[in-house]
Parts: sequence; structure tokens; C-alpha cells
Amino acid sequence: MKYTLLIVTCLILELSSCCNHSSEQKRLAKINILLNNGHPDLAYDQLTLYHSSFYNQDNTKLKAYYNLLLNKASYMLYKPMPMDAPLNFSISYYKKKKDIDKLSESYFYRGAYELDRNQLNKATLSLKNSEWYSRLSRNVQLRHKIIEMLAVLNERGGNYTSAIQYSYKNLYMSLRQKNLNWIVYAMGNLAVEYYGKGKKDSCTFYLTSCLPYLNKIKKRDRAYFLANIGYIYANYDPKLAEWYLRRSIQIMPLPETYNTLADIEYRSGNRNTAIKLLHKALAIGNSKTKLLTNNLLVSNYVKEGNYKKAYNVDQKIIELTNNINRANSQEKIELIQKKFDYSVNDLKYNPLAELI
Repeated sequence: MKYTLLIVTCLILELSSCCNHSSEQKRLAKINILLNNGHPDLAYDQLTLYHSSFYNQDNTKLKAYYNLLLNKASYMLYKPMPMDAPLNFSISYYKKKKDIDKLSESYFYRGAYELDRNQLNKATLSLKNSEWYSRLSRNVQLRHKIIEMLAVLNERGGNYTSAIQYSYKNLYMSLRQKNLNWIVYAMGNLAVEYYGKGKKDSCTFYLTSCLPYLNKIKKRDRAYFLANIGYIYANYDPKLAEWYLRRSIQIMPLPETYNTLADIEYRSGNRNTAIKLLHKALAIGNSKTKLLTNNLLVSNYVKEGNYKKAYNVDQKIIELTNNINRANSQEKIELIQKKFDYSVNDLKYNPLAELI
């Protein structure tokens, strides 16, 4: 721990002393070291502090690298994507320079942000490009996070068979690297995906396998893990589900957690409590979670015979649905993946090939 702290302190001191183009490139490289060593807050502070020195100049190499690192730091800190255009600039630059690792990583963060915005079709193309360009990369950390994100993408789209395939690749790579943190995430994803396929035994196996190691992962993700466990248990052990959900809320309130807890309360006859929990979910939710929460509210109001409130909420659902549909076309992500794979299948394997 002291050794790590010493390295970080030295990096910050060195970052403060850089001044010309050559040293600015070195500064960005050291900021990337901060990011790769789990210090996105320090890296983000450095990137925002020296924004003008990196951005207000004609050095395209510096701009491309700065854009990539700013998006990387922002994503690691759960901040909104700065802008689409700068990351597209990085993709264009690294494609021209044939820098496979940075090109793949730029596609990755574009896809990750598109997935966060529920733009599944766009995210599929970005992440498949990221996967393609990373195939010959020696950067195991990069290849791991791409495979993991593709599993999440397919899980989000309900393509559980593909999601499981990616999660097994992820688990195999994690075991080979003996990285406990990666192993926990891989098993957690497999639990959710097997639940989606209705395979309770496999789901339970991976859940119980990862539970003892939850303290090894980040606080926010621990809250999601516990919320997922609560969701899985909700239908056949509500009391146990409630215990996990309330633990999740103690760590970090999430709209998904409130939704699941509200459903349990409603089925237990505690309708007023359920409504209050759903309103808590709406207060902190995004468009996707608000859509789900409002549907639950409509269902509850209809069951109570309160049709006026049900109608008012239904109007909000129509507006949310229209907004989401405008951001997404109707083509399924599984089809997009197959189109991508078929389009490169006949190419002689070359990671520098120009695609799409």
C-alpha cells in the first residue's frame, strides 16, 4: 500500500513539471498509468487542469490521446460522456495511424457510453469494432474489458446465449490471469444470464460462488450485485430477497433496487409502501428505469381502481417510449453482430484492415 502511494505521489509531482510537446505526451502517458492503477479521480483532475494546454493547439496526436483519456477517466468515474465528436476524432486518428490498442480502446469507450444511453444498435457496432481490432493485442486488460462489455450488451438485449458465451470467455481469461476481481464479475454476470434463461440451478451455483468475494469489488458495483441477487430471489424467497435489497440500498440507492423492493411490498399487501418506493426510484432514475417504474405504477393504480392516476402516468410512459424509440432503431443487436461477423469472415485476417 505504501509502495503504491509512493508511485502515485511521484507521478503527480512529475505531471506538475511537464511543459512542452514532448513532455505533454509523457504527461498523458503518466495520466494513463494513474487510470490503469485505479486512480481515475486523480487522473481526471490532471486532465481538466491541463485541458487548454492539450486541446487549444494543432497537435492532433495530443488531441486524440487527450480525448481518449478524458473519456476513459469520465467513464471510470461514472460521469457523462464529455461529447461524441472528440472520441470520434480519436477513432479517426488512430485508424489512420494504425494504432490498434488505442483504436480498440476508443471504440470501446464509445460503445460503453452508447450502451449507457441504451443505444444498443450503435453500441453493438462500436464494441464489435473494438473486439475486432483488439484480437492481436497483447493488452490483456483491454481484451478483458471488451469481452466483459459484450456480455453485458447481449444480456441487456436479452440475447442470453451470446451473453453466456462471452461471459465464459471472460471467466476463462480471468482464471488464467488469477484476477479475483475479474472472476467475481464474470460469475455474477453468468448468474444473471442463467437466470434470464430460466436455469435456476446454474444461476444459484454462480451466485453462491461469488458471494464470499463481494468485498473485493467497487462499492457501486457491490450495490448492483446485491440488487441482482435480491431480484433473482424475489420470486421464490421474498424475505431473503428483501434482505439483499436493503443491504444494496444501504450501500447505494439504485432505482432497480427500489423497483424490486416495491414489487415485493405490493405482493405482501403493503401498497402505500410500494408506491412510496416507486417514487423514490423515479427520483433517481434515467429514461430506461423510469419507463419500468412507471409501468409498475400504472399496474398498481389499475389494481386499486385509481384510473385517473393510471392515465396520467401512462401519458408519461408514452413520452418516455417515444424518446427511447427516437434514440434506437428497431433492428435487433443479435442481427447486427452477425452482420458484422459475416462482413469480416471472408477477409484475410489482418488487424490493420479498414472496416466499416
